[in-house]
Amino acid sequence: MGTGDKVLFTPLGIPERIQQEFPEVESWLQIQTGCCKYTEYNNKIYTDVNLLCTTGEFIDFFPYGIKSGTLEEAFTAPDRVAISESFARRMFGDKNPLDEIICFYSIYGEPRNLRISGVFKEREQSILACDAITSFEDSYGGITPLKMSEKTDPEHFRNKLNESNIPTITGDQGNYYIETLKDTYFNTSLRQESFQILKSREFNLIQTGLFSSILILCIACFNYINLNFSRILQQIRIIHIQKLMGAENVTIRQHLFTDTCLTVCIAFVLSILLVFDLLPLFNRITSGNLSAGFFFNKQVLPFILFFILLLALIPAWYISRKLSGLSGSDYRTFFTGKKKYRIVSILVVFQFAFSIGLITAFITVNKQVKLTKNSSGRYENIIGTGDMFSHTDLAPFREQLKSIPGVISSSTGSSSPLNSLIIQHAIQQNNGPELFFPIQMLTGDEHIFSTIGLQLLSGTPVEEAVQKYAAPLYINRKYREKIVPDGENPVGKPINRYENYTEALEGEMIIAGIVEDFHTGSLQTEISPLKLIISKDIRNYIQIRMDTRNKEKTLAEIEKIWNSLYPDQYFTYEDMGAIYISRNRRVFEIANLLLMFSLISIFLTCFGLFGMTLYATAQRMKEIGIRKVNGASVLQIMLALNRPFIRWMLLAFILILPVCWYILSGWLENYVYRTDMTFGTALTALGIVFFICTLTVAWQTYKAAHINPVKILRNE
Repeated sequence: MGTGDKVLFTPLGIPERIQQEFPEVESWLQIQTGCCKYTEYNNKIYTDVNLLCTTGEFIDFFPYGIKSGTLEEAFTAPDRVAISESFARRMFGDKNPLDEIICFYSIYGEPRNLRISGVFKEREQSILACDAITSFEDSYGGITPLKMSEKTDPEHFRNKLNESNIPTITGDQGNYYIETLKDTYFNTSLRQESFQILKSREFNLIQTGLFSSILILCIACFNYINLNFSRILQQIRIIHIQKLMGAENVTIRQHLFTDTCLTVCIAFVLSILLVFDLLPLFNRITSGNLSAGFFFNKQVLPFILFFILLLALIPAWYISRKLSGLSGSDYRTFFTGKKKYRIVSILVVFQFAFSIGLITAFITVNKQVKLTKNSSGRYENIIGTGDMFSHTDLAPFREQLKSIPGVISSSTGSSSPLNSLIIQHAIQQNNGPELFFPIQMLTGDEHIFSTIGLQLLSGTPVEEAVQKYAAPLYINRKYREKIVPDGENPVGKPINRYENYTEALEGEMIIAGIVEDFHTGSLQTEISPLKLIISKDIRNYIQIRMDTRNKEKTLAEIEKIWNSLYPDQYFTYEDMGAIYISRNRRVFEIANLLLMFSLISIFLTCFGLFGMTLYATAQRMKEIGIRKVNGASVLQIMLALNRPFIRWMLLAFILILPVCWYILSGWLENYVYRTDMTFGTALTALGIVFFICTLTVAWQTYKAAHINPVKILRNE
């Protein structure tokens, strides 16, 4: 860990001491991941299993419902486990799973044979992501929820906790921090990626989705108002006919009210059907897990019904009250002229501004996505198998991989670059406290350079270094910046010149060269100093770069060789490219969300413009006829009709540009390695909106400009 880092972990034994010293702590719980690679039952292998290890107080904190059996036994007995309802169906189908034995294979230690004591029902809304729950085994600690008395002041309690003599994970250094469970769910800086049992959500993604949804709703409402100008004109004529036939104002109001309400209600029914069809796509875009039942639970349904009633009743009440007393001349006074023009202008400007803003945001976020994809290039088409805690020698496996045409290169070592060991380094500042930061420690053979595409910046090539030094290692550029004194060349010097940590390798390790910095985590975090130890003796993990062609065939051949060499070990692998992308998934989620909302906004804007253009040209038919009689060309008429839309679009661009600049610049500040917010991006967004909307408007104006002026003036 580095200075300022927070980790979601409390050592074993600490929660008991906290409860003993602080009466406001009513109870405590510790949970941790079981680091399950896979499970085995009846000679069948099941992967992607989240095993949660916990203490006996689990039910007090997370009251899961019971389908069969009991949960308490799983927390108190060392050989018992409770599984989720979906996991039970996956493994056993309709069979009763109670008392069946499942073998859980962990990346740490020996496999655990656990007997099923119960099946629990899953909750739709839960911070936990677990398929099975069992008790602790050889635990060092874990995530620690505390149940506090209601009147506890969190900040006061935190201060008292740090003033006590209770040690932290680093002994007498560091501080304790507390957060609510809700805040933990949204706090993605707590290194929750390593805790697979905890769900998390980027709050910026929710804010972006909510803000974009409101903008889309505004555009839809603006369209509703603009399109009603032409629709109301038809209703005025109908009202006059009804009055001539003897209809009373009350009857007319009821008719208008019912007409407007039915329009909204029918739209609501159609939208629900559309939501059901698009829900899987939405879940893929946002990495969500919403189901259709979510919209009908007691939390959501009342809000939706209230919202629909609001949209239906207010416009219906206003239109029925206003129109029932208007004459044709009143309508033209109220809905035409400068007043109507100002209303339409404001609404259209806001529509254009929202569309330009959403597209600008999407282009900016997409540039950050491209930056992320570029940094992930070294991990594409690379898989890894084995783990740092295994004693399996993978050297024979690597030798046989050479016979597979689809394998480009491979390298053995201690672990993947994405999950390497981390050690803590301290630097004493002048007249200040020690500064701590992490150092990544990676071990691999001489083929690791070609396998993960490492570039040597200075020093001895790896092929020569293994001949020249007994224990060569390479450092990255960040290591040189952080640890090596300014102006000193570390190449050829022993590593213990710069740090006191002694690795478990024979001989004195010499720095053979400096390699480029490369990302192993999110672009939101700074690249850490790295030591790459070249060793042929550590061979419990292997990474394999494959050809992009026939990857399935290559994987099948790799698995066949594995099964022949290690028949007692199930072949599992990790896609390093997918792992790296998942660590940066938040930028992809925001990009996909903005793309979706940008397309919807453009569609709605064009739809509204189509209706407004149709209405505007109908109102100006006499003007068009007079212009044509006086010799105006088709192009001149089209320019005259399109000129207001162009002015509105430019005004919208001027208004939305500073807002976009402020919001997107603030968002990019979350990334250490980021793209820039440029004026060209906003111009590109303006160009896209201008092109699409101009096509929409030009189609109507082109048809209007080609109408015979004699026919227009005769009708007028």
